[in-house]
Amino acid sequence: MKSYLLLAIAGAMMTCGTAAAIPTATDTGDSLRVDTMTQNLGEAVVSAQRAIARIEGDALVTTVSGTYLEKMNTAEEMLEQIPGLGRTKDGIEVIGKGAPVYYINGRRVRDAAELSLLRPSEIRAVEVVRNPGARYDATTNAVVRIRTIKRQGEGISLDALGQLKQGRHTYGNTSLDLNYRRNALDIFAGINYYQGKGYGDTELFQEVNADTLWTQRIEQTSTGEKWHLGGKLGFNYDITPRHSIGVRYDLSNDFDDRGCGTLSADVWANGQYVDHLESRLDIKGKHDPLHQLNAYYVGQIGKGELSFDADFYTNKHEKQQITVEESENNDDRIVESVNPVSNQLFAAKGQYAFPLWQGRFCVGAQYTFTDRHDDNIVPTEQYGVVTSYSQLKEQNAAAFAEYARPFKWGQLSAGLRYEYVDFDYFSAGIYRPEQSRIYHRIFPNVSLSTKWKQTQWMLSYNTKTRRPTYGELSSNLTYGNRYLMQSGNPLLKPVITHDVTLMGVWKFLQGVVSFNYAKDQIITWGEALKNNPSAIHIYQTNHSIPSMTAMITAAPKVKWWRPQFTAAVQKQWLEMDVQGQQMRFNKPIFVGKWINTFTLPKDFTINTNLQYTSPGDTQNARLTRADVFYLNVSLQKTMLKGALSFTLSGEDLLHNIGKNAPRLFLPQAVFEQSGMGDTRCVHLSVRYRFNAVRSNYKGKGAAAEHLNRL
Repeated sequence: MKSYLLLAIAGAMMTCGTAAAIPTATDTGDSLRVDTMTQNLGEAVVSAQRAIARIEGDALVTTVSGTYLEKMNTAEEMLEQIPGLGRTKDGIEVIGKGAPVYYINGRRVRDAAELSLLRPSEIRAVEVVRNPGARYDATTNAVVRIRTIKRQGEGISLDALGQLKQGRHTYGNTSLDLNYRRNALDIFAGINYYQGKGYGDTELFQEVNADTLWTQRIEQTSTGEKWHLGGKLGFNYDITPRHSIGVRYDLSNDFDDRGCGTLSADVWANGQYVDHLESRLDIKGKHDPLHQLNAYYVGQIGKGELSFDADFYTNKHEKQQITVEESENNDDRIVESVNPVSNQLFAAKGQYAFPLWQGRFCVGAQYTFTDRHDDNIVPTEQYGVVTSYSQLKEQNAAAFAEYARPFKWGQLSAGLRYEYVDFDYFSAGIYRPEQSRIYHRIFPNVSLSTKWKQTQWMLSYNTKTRRPTYGELSSNLTYGNRYLMQSGNPLLKPVITHDVTLMGVWKFLQGVVSFNYAKDQIITWGEALKNNPSAIHIYQTNHSIPSMTAMITAAPKVKWWRPQFTAAVQKQWLEMDVQGQQMRFNKPIFVGKWINTFTLPKDFTINTNLQYTSPGDTQNARLTRADVFYLNVSLQKTMLKGALSFTLSGEDLLHNIGKNAPRLFLPQAVFEQSGMGDTRCVHLSVRYRFNAVRSNYKGKGAAAEHLNRL
């Protein structure tokens, strides 16, 4: 369960008009796969339909090229139809695993602007990895690998995309990508521009049982606005057919990042009316340009392949916040704070894969260094909000090895990853040993895949971790109002997860059962302030939680209609003390998905996507309010042999995606939050491609998982 946003305006600033992460493509080669094969034998006709999804290696592989999936409007819409993937309000997720890490032909996808450029017709296959092996960072819980079709030809190619969304506000997104290929040299450049505004209505009920039973009901409205401009420039050069190098530089900036909101609260003590608060919140963000540089080498050395990646990343930003709070019966308050943040990162990763004992062995190492300054400057220190200066330094060194070998009965894969993490915490320039950490840990993984009659099976086990983000570790205190404050927790431990998954495939049916034990899971917590029992302090803490996920998907074909049905259940086992009573959070959450694709004459395609989520328990929160239905409908028309496409879609037509109100239970408090954002909208997309030659860039990114923590 994500931490409750006490200041919903910050969420609006970050999410206004955000498109979900859609992967983009680079070149790789393979022949096209066809969905239906027909062979004439004299007067007889024999037809066979190949299953779209199958188990290969460590993944459930779904064929895109030559199937109805390549005719989807966008890559995002195509990914929603991949077995095991679903949509939430935050984007695409692997059901039961959360948001995946995307790779395109081995290269990590790093930003949403890059992702939006992919077309389904460029994709050969999508591989969903529920239990990633040792070559992936130990924080990676799920991976979606995209394999693209190799584009032949030289010269200049162009890809222009324009998108317009109209909901409560108007959002615009424009991108232009250029590529020039000549012999062994490949040069690429791109620019993207985004402007959007977010909106949110939030209702929060707060009950704190301290020296007195304090009750607060809050209504909040918030808006956020952002203008973003980004660009990229790079090259790929094949020194010989066996050796390639490349460099990529990304530069971006948010030129206008601001938000405002109003908050109205009524407060009671033991049922007696105490006060009415009216607050106005203004937030403004200042950003220096974000710089990111990646360089890579890939080469055939002997019988194996050597690859090396290096990343450098730096950025600075500052958030200025002013809260003006007017009280009906008490003093008025003005709280100001400035939060400057700077990040620097360097990472390098190398690996060598070669044949060994009729199998394939891969060995490698990875190093990452991060340096983050996170200050909270309060001009007038009062009301419990004080100035703090924090510096977080982390060194992460890892070594890994994987081996995979086919047998007559199937394939066996196993791997080990060792990580050494040295985390140093400084407060006001002074080293704090009690908040610093050193971790040593080995992360094993093993998988076994086999065939039995017309079925495929894979059983896998792995160990993963989730380290706290730097925001979750920050001790900076954020002021909501005089009864509500929030901060991070520098004493948080990393989460260690053990996962066992069984996957099966039979014709057009796929099934998954997964058991998971999360040791020291990070959950939202809180307690009354000792010097002010009427105020609750929200932060994060650790608590172990076992859980399971079961899912089945059916994807038959009926001529021009391609339906897909998915049913899943997620259940956890958690018992904890809430206000002196033991509570069980064991109610399962049911998820359903019904997707339809209709292929019509004249290059028209209609897609519908209906998803359902039931009430249930997640961590120490209970989704109580209602069933949630999410509906998307789209119409696409292609022209000029696919070079020009128009897509008109309605998103979240039932305006339901944010409806399920979670009730959060804490030792001394109960919170219930509900709200609706600007998710229902009409979306028009126009795309033109000329001479579809895409970049050959093979850099994988050595620091992708660590960038997310910044």
